[in-house]
Amino acid sequence: MKRWLPALLLLPSLAMAAPQEITVLALFRDRAVLSVDGQRRILSRGETSPEGIQLLSADSNAATLLIDGKARRYPLGAQIGAQYTPPTESTVQIWPQSGLYRTGGFINGQAVDFIVDTGASSVTLGAAEARRLGIDYRLRGEPHTVLTAGGPVNAWLVKLDTVRVGELQLRNVEASVLDNDATGNQVLLGMTYLGRIEIQREGAALVLRQKY
Repeated sequence: MKRWLPALLLLPSLAMAAPQEITVLALFRDRAVLSVDGQRRILSRGETSPEGIQLLSADSNAATLLIDGKARRYPLGAQIGAQYTPPTESTVQIWPQSGLYRTGGFINGQAVDFIVDTGASSVTLGAAEARRLGIDYRLRGEPHTVLTAGGPVNAWLVKLDTVRVGELQLRNVEASVLDNDATGNQVLLGMTYLGRIEIQREGAALVLRQKY
């Protein structure tokens, strides 16, 4: 037993230190270049840096990063320092990109790209994205028809265990899986989620808040 004591005493030193300074250096579709405590990190969507920072999504305007369990969107040039303290209120700010409100989030614990759409009656995703998320919509879903801009589309009504944007997580959210991939890998964040939280505009930003 004594032979193991020195090794055990060294274990605390192996703990990952929290990054002190993060800068968004460059942005591309599904990829971002960060500076983390002076170290250059190139992350693709879903990858995690050695410091524990995960890239959830990225485009030419901003990157959605998961830092210390919190997902937030940071524009090009944004600096996140050790003194940064997120608001304690469950609030998410989403800024327009090319006329659309896009944000990263999670469905059943897996990262997705959302488009906030108050005109969509439910959370809506394509068949390929549903398969990627492991949603067996044909077996567990209820067939129905969804009216889209291109006309009626066959769909399945399903229940999602969890849907989360920032700290705003809801359980048992109704969703429609379209029998095509018109939405690509993007998910419409519709009223089955938005109707259960507070949503308002503050300037150009769309603000989501927990409903109490």
